[in-house]
Amino acid sequence: MNNNIELEKVEFSKQSYYLYYDDNGKITDLLNYKKEFGSYVELSEKFVVDFRSSGKSLESYTIKIGKNIRLERKTIERGIGTFYIVSERKDADVIISVSKKALKFKLSKTLNHKIMNQDNVYKFYIVSTDNLNFLKEVIKIKHSQLIKGYKISYIFNKNNDVLITSKLFDSYGINYE
Repeated sequence: MNNNIELEKVEFSKQSYYLYYDDNGKITDLLNYKKEFGSYVELSEKFVVDFRSSGKSLESYTIKIGKNIRLERKTIERGIGTFYIVSERKDADVIISVSKKALKFKLSKTLNHKIMNQDNVYKFYIVSTDNLNFLKEVIKIKHSQLIKGYKISYIFNKNNDVLITSKLFDSYGINYE
């Protein structure tokens, strides 16, 4: 008597996921089923597993839809008391460009400079990433210098240095060349 029963080969269908977002690109849900309504992008199970195993969080991203669909990291403003930590950002009121041997501070061309007090002096502080209380450099820039573009010699290491300032403009960004 044979106690074995042969079964047909079973194949599991691949799981699809649905990334829902609002009109502003904010991610609202990641589900393994379709809702009755809402804008979504279909994702593979491999993408979801790889993304989650990377330690990244969907809350840190927005969805951008154009010729290609992509996730874009949100610009997060970080502060320490009344100070603002300048992070990587391409579109900002004040842009700091970092080259190998210098920092260049410049106001955005879209900012209305006429309403600003031309005698204002802005202070930027370079501190240690390990200890934000360890001050490495103080940079004072007049408004007129900021309009023209102010350049100082400084070897800025993004792994060891952080740039902070008082938040006097709506946005600040740092770009590495």
